Amino acid sequence: MKKLFTLLLLLIATATSALATDLYLRGESAGWETCTEANKFTDNGDGTFTLNYKGILTGSFKIADSNWGTHNYGGPGTIEVDSPFTVNPGASANITMKEPVENPTLEFNLNTKVLLIKGQAAKVEYVWKIHMPSTETAVNDKGETYIVWKNFDLTGEADGTWTLLKKDWKDCEFGLKKCVKGAADGSWFAAVKGKGVIDIPQNKWDYKSEKYAVTDTNTDNFKLTHTGTAKLIFNPETMELSFEDCTPTGVADIADENAAPVYYNMQGVKMGANALVPGIYIVKQGKTTKKVVVK
Repeated sequence: MKKLFTLLLLLIATATSALATDLYLRGESAGWETCTEANKFTDNGDGTFTLNYKGILTGSFKIADSNWGTHNYGGPGTIEVDSPFTVNPGASANITMKEPVENPTLEFNLNTKVLLIKGQAAKVEYVWKIHMPSTETAVNDKGETYIVWKNFDLTGEADGTWTLLKKDWKDCEFGLKKCVKGAADGSWFAAVKGKGVIDIPQNKWDYKSEKYAVTDTNTDNFKLTHTGTAKLIFNPETMELSFEDCTPTGVADIADENAAPVYYNMQGVKMGANALVPGIYIVKQGKTTKKVVVK
């Protein structure tokens, strides 16, 4: 009898474990592919789940299990603090925060499919990144190898633009991400539908003359058809991007700026730095060429 009772307890424990549900906050703030204790809901045992998220919750997200399997809850729709939101099981659309919230508490009822978020609005700083193929590869569940896309930081400039200088632009596709500073991911921006091809005429960069519209609705990836050295320039105010040619054009462009100065007389004859007599000389140092007077 005692053995039978023990066996029943074991079966109950096994069944309970099999029915256990691990749910995660997955999205722009926590990361779409991140499933750790930091974004894992606590199972309260009565069909409700709670997550005290440390950080800023913003942008788009879903509630899902670790493999986007049985439990995958989304939108469409915008959720506000202290306003119950009914999620859609198996939805392809995301849930979007109306405004960023700092250190929110998320309460999710799996029975009623209702999500409630509590917390205080947060002041945030946004940064822009480029999302494009990296040098890394991975293997999907079908055994196929694919190139991993990643976010790369753009540099915020004093004039409000965001830039990226690359020496190895190659034929590739890309988009932009608007991210809360410190967040794992951000909102997707790319080309207007049907206008994503960046075809550099005559195999040269556009020298800022050509502007490409950037949008977050009905998009196509930007498709770059050129290789070389250039600076991408994105203007969030006009929502346009362009390219500036940064290809080295001569010795002065590629010389070491810390190189020793080289002296020439006015007839163009190279002079030894330690054997100069009073007079006017041409001095070349790195990218700089100037006249100096030696007394």
